[in-house]
Amino acid sequence: MGNKQVIGTGEIQAISAGTGITHSEHNNSGHESVNFLQIWVMPKTLNISPRYEQRKIDGKKNNNFKLIVAPMGTLDCVGINQDSFFSMAKMDVDRTISYEKYNPNNGVYFFIIDGKVSIGQQQLSKRDGIGITGENHIPINSHEPSEVLCMEVPMK
Repeated sequence: MGNKQVIGTGEIQAISAGTGITHSEHNNSGHESVNFLQIWVMPKTLNISPRYEQRKIDGKKNNNFKLIVAPMGTLDCVGINQDSFFSMAKMDVDRTISYEKYNPNNGVYFFIIDGKVSIGQQQLSKRDGIGITGENHIPINSHEPSEVLCMEVPMK
């Protein structure tokens, strides 16, 4: 698509290869390390036109989940070609928040970006993850300041 983009701290980028694009990644700095997540989501519809979107994530997500990625056409989010919903929360210490699924048939995967939390009886620390199915209301308890990414995706 002819774009050379730098992804900065607090930004997300969505690429749909669709009918085909060439894509590569590299660290733009010769002296700083890079740390990012690359998440692949199976598309809902195949052979669509390639598309690209990049956005800075709004910082207002303290002690509540903020929707950041959703099906194309959802306002105020990066759009993707799937019935998936990605949300982020920054939690203060000793807080409990709940994630409510957008679609009861979806599964949810939580990834702990930073901190320590409990989801159910499972304690999770930085870079841990847990997948949950069959629950629509999922409480998360923080044991220290934490940042949590939630990826809700179709199971079929």
